[in-house]
Amino acid sequence: MAYNPQFPHPKAKLFLSHSSFSAKNPRHQAIISTHPFNHEAEVFLPNTSIKDIEKIFDGISGFYYRVDLPLSFFLSQKVINQYVRSGKVAMGLARIGGGIDTDDVVALEGNGNLILSVTKDTYEQLGLPGKAAQFGPDKQRFVVQIDLTAKSMVPGKKGYDRIKWCFENTLNKKFTFFIASVNSSTGVTEEIEFPGEVEPSKIPLKRTLHESRGILIPDLNGIKTISTEDEWKQEALDFYEWLGLASLRARRSVRFIIPIARAQFDRKRMHNTMDWLHTNLPSRTNSRYITVYLYFTSITAASSLILAYHICAYSSQNLNPTHALWASFTVWGFQDSPISWRHQEHGHLVSGENHYTFVTWPDETYVLYQQLGTLDAYS
Repeated sequence: MAYNPQFPHPKAKLFLSHSSFSAKNPRHQAIISTHPFNHEAEVFLPNTSIKDIEKIFDGISGFYYRVDLPLSFFLSQKVINQYVRSGKVAMGLARIGGGIDTDDVVALEGNGNLILSVTKDTYEQLGLPGKAAQFGPDKQRFVVQIDLTAKSMVPGKKGYDRIKWCFENTLNKKFTFFIASVNSSTGVTEEIEFPGEVEPSKIPLKRTLHESRGILIPDLNGIKTISTEDEWKQEALDFYEWLGLASLRARRSVRFIIPIARAQFDRKRMHNTMDWLHTNLPSRTNSRYITVYLYFTSITAASSLILAYHICAYSSQNLNPTHALWASFTVWGFQDSPISWRHQEHGHLVSGENHYTFVTWPDETYVLYQQLGTLDAYS
């Protein structure tokens, strides 16, 4: 007799929230600034053209380095004083081999916290105190955190000398870092001075603009204001699926068949879904969208804040009110990042999602989507 074991499906998480950029206690700055390790951003602007928005986004620039470094580089007093403590915040991410579940990953947060997420073998050789990782087989992975801003991080102090010895003798291999230095006051990316023997590759921001026409664009009035919570959530989820298809420039986004396909499996919702489809989607005759892709191998939180500012500027200053329907921007975090939001531990398993999407309107209302994989401590 055949035996087919049943295993529970991994449960991803999607958090939805509704607020305004002008609220007394706005969440958007915290959401962006506490999610430091990102690699790609996408802006979606319906009913506009490349010519209309090129000047809006000309101010977004930046670069990062791809560089092989030993961990002892970060213990240099020049690095600590010039980049970590001075407000010129160095941020970097590196991994060896396969990723966060199987190999060693190192990350430097903008606040000066150096994170080592390492295998059991590396941890036992390292000789520094840490704690067992929250995810994965029991005590097969460990996390070591070092505060580079601490007053004790100077030569001659016991803790500093111990860390330096370990980085030079037990964990002395080089990691390939994606790293940037961002002035915390201005958000401007700045040069990093590396030792003479280091050969960094400086990689500028790559921006690609793509225009597509003939797409049915939802006006999204149903999710801009919350009436019935369950209905609002469902419409927000329907739109999120549509936005994913539009991002891929899939043919399905032209026909918008996702709600229809779902209705075939949920007869109770078919009538409501068809009503939503016909009521909220305008004619495709003049509907068009432009998507701006901004590629960073290590996009910083500061860059994301600048991006948010430009989206708000577009929405509020667009002279033609028929154009300013809504806008969205999505930022993808590294799947192998050791943390996601607010320093919370992050793993991978079958997928390591940790990304977010803002949908914004000219009056500064926004809906926020935060998507996470199963192995993530943020909630």
